[in-house]
Amino acid sequence: MYTCKEIAAYLGICSSNVTAIRGFRQDSRLIQPSDLFFALPGDRVDGHVFLGEVAKKGAVTAIISKQYRGPSYGLSLLAVEDVMDALHLLAQVLFSKRNTRVIAVTGSVGKTTIKEFIATLLSVQFRVAKTPGNANSRIGLPLSLLNADREADIFVVEMGMSQKGQIAKLVSIAPPEIAVITNIGLAHSAYFPEGLESIAQAKAEILSSSKTRLAILGPNVENFSAIKNCLIPKKNYGLSEGLDLHLQAHGKKFCLIEKTECSSFFSLPFQAEHLWENFCGAALIAREFGVCWKKIIEKTKQLKTIPHRFTIVEKKGIIFVDDSYNASLSSMKAAFKSLPKPKGKTIAVLGDMKELGEFTEECHLEVAKYALEVTDILLCLGEDCSLMVELFIKNKRKAYLCHDFQDLYKAVHALAEQGDVVLIKGANSHQLWRILD
Repeated sequence: MYTCKEIAAYLGICSSNVTAIRGFRQDSRLIQPSDLFFALPGDRVDGHVFLGEVAKKGAVTAIISKQYRGPSYGLSLLAVEDVMDALHLLAQVLFSKRNTRVIAVTGSVGKTTIKEFIATLLSVQFRVAKTPGNANSRIGLPLSLLNADREADIFVVEMGMSQKGQIAKLVSIAPPEIAVITNIGLAHSAYFPEGLESIAQAKAEILSSSKTRLAILGPNVENFSAIKNCLIPKKNYGLSEGLDLHLQAHGKKFCLIEKTECSSFFSLPFQAEHLWENFCGAALIAREFGVCWKKIIEKTKQLKTIPHRFTIVEKKGIIFVDDSYNASLSSMKAAFKSLPKPKGKTIAVLGDMKELGEFTEECHLEVAKYALEVTDILLCLGEDCSLMVELFIKNKRKAYLCHDFQDLYKAVHALAEQGDVVLIKGANSHQLWRILD
């Protein structure tokens, strides 16, 4: 627990207030008694307008801009040039005083899932903390560090980005001992018109700290020059032979093979190749931290998929595959590849993919070509899906571009029958998981 006086000192501010601070927040809705509130400027609203609200909820301190001229509402106000910079500085300084080892994860898809798997496997032997949900941004990550268990041996953090330089900033706040890159794909490519190599350069920023001793790489990641040319030692994982650790399937049983050493056979609680890859990456990290095969296998029973990430739900004999959290070209392909075999039809319910820039048409058409191989009916939402619908119709398949969510909802429940498999996937903004409501 810190005091207001201690926090002020780290920011170069004099304060005699010794009130205890229990937590750090920037969302006024989450304020608890004795919290410190960061009055961050927002795109839509300025955090300073919530000072009165957080004071009523029991906050004791707020970090504010020097430009603020309003009342204090009884809060101890710490005025700084830039509230965001103050958040980053506090997270960096306070976290550096702990003996916690950091594992950082990035990648175009799979970050949150592999982070959860890593934390689960390591918890058999260590006290583990992790960033909650997908708190992987310049706000979410530092707040997670500030609020984390101070006694944790290991902290597993997720680092996201949509532009160059963002991961480098996160690394400066929480330098990782081990850095993980799950994959490189056309996510946020609107900000990377040069394509995959420029995305790889941005992801490679996770390897920029002198404190990083090892890079753990997913399938084909090392093919990109920005990562291949990095001098940090590397290990890779996946479902193919010849990797530092690979997962081998034998029917419904699996084994892990590390060089010439093999684990015993075990089961996994999910049937999707991209989830198998995520598990394999997590297992490689567990091995790096000295966890034996037996303990890893014991923990597989506790592995859980995250809501809206290839979650399988059966309703009235219809199998719904809810992968609606988000969508990119690589995650779309992965979802189609792992769909259960239906007794009836396969229906793809897709929302368009966002932030693809000049790659928008190319990516949607590629998804459509992939979907043609396994899909009987295509139901779409979003104008960028129009080319997909046209391709399906051209190939004499049923396809519909719905005007809004209600039209899509009605179409799904009118066409889906017992024995069908229904894939639900699209940009997060579509909130397609509502189809299951």
